[in-house]
Amino acid sequence: MRFLPVSTETGNQEAVAVLNQSKQVFGMVPNLLRYMAIEPRLADAYLHVTQIFAASSLSEKEQNLVLLTASAVQQCRYCLAAYTMLGKQAGLTDAQIDRIKQGQPLDDPKLEALRGLTVNLIDTRGQADSAVLVAVEQAGYGPEQVLAVVLGISLKVMSNYTNHLAGTPIDDAFQPQ
Repeated sequence: MRFLPVSTETGNQEAVAVLNQSKQVFGMVPNLLRYMAIEPRLADAYLHVTQIFAASSLSEKEQNLVLLTASAVQQCRYCLAAYTMLGKQAGLTDAQIDRIKQGQPLDDPKLEALRGLTVNLIDTRGQADSAVLVAVEQAGYGPEQVLAVVLGISLKVMSNYTNHLAGTPIDDAFQPQ
């Protein structure tokens, strides 16, 4: 099956609207959204969930950690490149980013609890291990942040799966990552 990206010239009215919205949200139209716009409702959902997640109880750094971790676990090259750049901008160190990509624990106990929760939720399909939840609680997180991680994972399912199916090429902006 071949997935062809949509542009403002080739897309239907709904696709063009969501591509224009993408440009407003991201300052560009990422290749991911060009493929998501094949089904404009998927692209629209992705944009809305992105904005909702950005307003979650997690800090920008924590959000990027969740998104990078989910992309690493789900082996999404496109999102690993994007969230390497965005993670750096949000305050993740190069060493933290490398460890997340390699599936290794972080030195920061609070961030490690969040990384571990993200990995565990994906690996167990949401059946979190009690020890992981205890570690998350001891790190200072509560139910609100745990559910924000679920929201972030949901966001990455939409993008990671789309990228796997479509073979989305990495945008020039993310190439150095």
